[in-house]
Amino acid sequence: MSRQILLVSALLALSATSVTAQVVRGTVRDSLTGAPVRDALVLLLGDDGRARARALSLDAGGYALVAPAPGRYSIRTKRIGYRAVQSHPFGVAQGEVRVHDILAPTIRVSLPSVTVHAQRHCVVRPGDGAPAFHLWEEVRTALYQTQLAQRGDLFQTTARRWTRELDTLARFVHADSSWMLSGMAQRPFVALPADHLERVGFIERKGRDTWYFYAPDADVLLSEAFLRNHCFRVTDGEDGLIGLAFEPARKRRVADVKGVLWLDPETAELRHLEFTYTKMPWGVATSRVGGRVEFEQLASGVWIVRRWYVRAPRMGVERTYFRMGGSLQFRSRERFVSIIEHGGEVLETRSLVRFSTR
Repeated sequence: MSRQILLVSALLALSATSVTAQVVRGTVRDSLTGAPVRDALVLLLGDDGRARARALSLDAGGYALVAPAPGRYSIRTKRIGYRAVQSHPFGVAQGEVRVHDILAPTIRVSLPSVTVHAQRHCVVRPGDGAPAFHLWEEVRTALYQTQLAQRGDLFQTTARRWTRELDTLARFVHADSSWMLSGMAQRPFVALPADHLERVGFIERKGRDTWYFYAPDADVLLSEAFLRNHCFRVTDGEDGLIGLAFEPARKRRVADVKGVLWLDPETAELRHLEFTYTKMPWGVATSRVGGRVEFEQLASGVWIVRRWYVRAPRMGVERTYFRMGGSLQFRSRERFVSIIEHGGEVLETRSLVRFSTR
């Protein structure tokens, strides 16, 4: 008899924008050359500094943001590898269409070098000036950009999805099934809200023999709940990448995730995410399960999830028989049998026509 393991995880969920009458629109241009800048992340911030709307600048540099209500806002613009720029606050009236052009800085960011102090110090909610903050700025921009690209109106994809059963060391494939998907860009997999994960954790038992394993998506990684429940530090990799490592804060008492978001130190581009689970039941080694998500920038400038997988343990019940008092008795114990892997990869992309909304 084997336990049923369900992988319910997500990355890069879409954020819906409510339809209202207040619009802020304009063009993003390079501050040095005046050329239009595409795929810059443009955020509409409220007085509390939180994003109320977000968009990517299009091929002609145009962008459009819908304000949820009249009020005071500011515009923050960031492109990967360059410094961000934020406007002074301005008012938006009921039904107003406000034009706000943006000059994007040409100053490259300098990622922090990895020091012994930075490697050991894990801070909750990376703050301005901390080494982890500089990496978080680039990670956050990449996650927002990939999230917006997954809206389904920028490109079409042909993708392969699979489910595999691996041995306990993930070296051999015992069973493999795969299928093809074609159409508009889609989210790689489906997620739960961050507040649910904060409450119950990333491993949830539902019934006697059913366990759900969840994974962090863009909404989760960008959420206030994830920031207050995890600490961050700078680390380096053997392949020359620089990483923003995260792990649960000490106060966490439920199963969680820890991992590293890996960036190219020269371009500040997000390359991949690796994660494992904490507080694993059954005593399974955490290195055997978890997940990986690989990011890639297309020639059009759009960022996508190129390949991903999530792994969870499959447990079985082992019985040992013995005689006692003339009758046959047995003892049962759970045993790590195999690894169940769900994954996918984008094989082909076809960009759709992109135009300025200006």
